[in-house]
Amino acid sequence: MRALFVLCLLACSTAPAPAPAPRPAAPSPAPAADDDDDDEDEPRSGAYAHAEDEDEADDESDEAAADEDADGEGDEEGEEDEDGEPWTSTFTVAADEWTAIGRNPWFSLVPGDQSTFEGGDAKLVITVLDETRTVDGVQTRVIEEREWDEGQLEEVSRNFFALSKRTNSVYYFGEEVDIYNDGKLARHEGAWLSGENGAHFGMIMPGEPLLGSRYYQEQAPGEAMDRAEIVGLAETLTTPAGTFDNCLKAEETSPLEPKAREHKLYAPGVGLIKDGEVVLVKVGRVEGK
Repeated sequence: MRALFVLCLLACSTAPAPAPAPRPAAPSPAPAADDDDDDEDEPRSGAYAHAEDEDEADDESDEAAADEDADGEGDEEGEEDEDGEPWTSTFTVAADEWTAIGRNPWFSLVPGDQSTFEGGDAKLVITVLDETRTVDGVQTRVIEEREWDEGQLEEVSRNFFALSKRTNSVYYFGEEVDIYNDGKLARHEGAWLSGENGAHFGMIMPGEPLLGSRYYQEQAPGEAMDRAEIVGLAETLTTPAGTFDNCLKAEETSPLEPKAREHKLYAPGVGLIKDGEVVLVKVGRVEGK
């Protein structure tokens, strides 16, 4: 009997433990409300839309640019470059903010201001004229650029700019271009105007430049699509006109010429001091311009 009792105890101690009770399954997530579905289907608000991912940002900015007018509503991030970074292509400027006269630290719209550049056989003279022109419903300042090569006049352009009184940013509304061969007018390549043939104004200089910011300067599809990235804010350059510190450096490119790169330097309180291979040799004022 004692042996039987011991055997019973051994059997009980080696019996497998009962399996634990299964945990209740987590409840399935409630289906999304109909309002969310509706939100996904609704079109975004044009120039004020904010992309939730890079693909949506591309689509929305293209739609906003198509609807953009001279009031400049927006602040969209535009198309992406090969490195995936977007370019700002629309800008928020109210109709009552525009002015055709004023001075951004890096860009002047004051009539009579003139800068002369030289480099090798090239010469460039930029003059702010005492002249305005209405482009895309906005009164703009006319800035004339004259370019020579080996003493021969090669190009004369009349460029149209306006300043935002709120942000102090300068915007570019287009240009008229005369190109000369052997002293004779040959063609008008590169001419464009905001509001015509699908063109829209761009930004030539922000009021508060930020390192790494990227923006379109010209937006004339198939004709002129220059854009700039601010790649420096503390550059120093010595030219025949003096030594300039804390200069802004911009790298300009264009999707129309993917391999082309050009750099420009701007000095605070002076403006452009280097454009490609030409540098500032004289800055001042001329009357009657």
